[in-house]
Amino acid sequence: MPIPGSCSAPIDFSIAFSRVLKFTLPLALRPTREYLATGRKGMFELWDVRSKTAIRQFGDYSGWTDAIAFSPDGQTIASSAPDNKIRLWNAQTGAEIRALRVLASVKVLVFSPTGAILASGDDDGNLHLWDLEMFEEVYRSKMYSKKLTAIAFSADGKMIATAGGSCQIHVCKFTE
Repeated sequence: MPIPGSCSAPIDFSIAFSRVLKFTLPLALRPTREYLATGRKGMFELWDVRSKTAIRQFGDYSGWTDAIAFSPDGQTIASSAPDNKIRLWNAQTGAEIRALRVLASVKVLVFSPTGAILASGDDDGNLHLWDLEMFEEVYRSKMYSKKLTAIAFSADGKMIATAGGSCQIHVCKFTE
């Protein structure tokens, strides 16, 4: 009997890289679970989980992909790289929708449950909230003295939790 929350039926899926990676590889699973996005140098790739094949490449930038996230409807992918931009992509066509300028390297990207807001966390410890209808930053707060490492929205979108700095966690009320 599987433990609640454990991986009771693992899918055999592996991607071999030509060298040992000395950092965490960003990845995101589409909400409908048929596609996986994985970060690479200068791009990220979209994989078909069932056939285990790369079906599309996104991006053309220097450095490794730092963060990837799917929107709740699976139609948009957000990515960040060391070029101080968050890019939004059409998941079906691979076309870049928009690039958002940021001041520090973004390491965490999370969509709100409705997909209307994108949260980003950077190396300087800032939480940024982006309105994806207007494509503008609507909130910024210095949360930590060191980098912000994790962001989570509650399922109803009324709370947001962040982690970073020296093992600190903040939970705040949030309304879209």
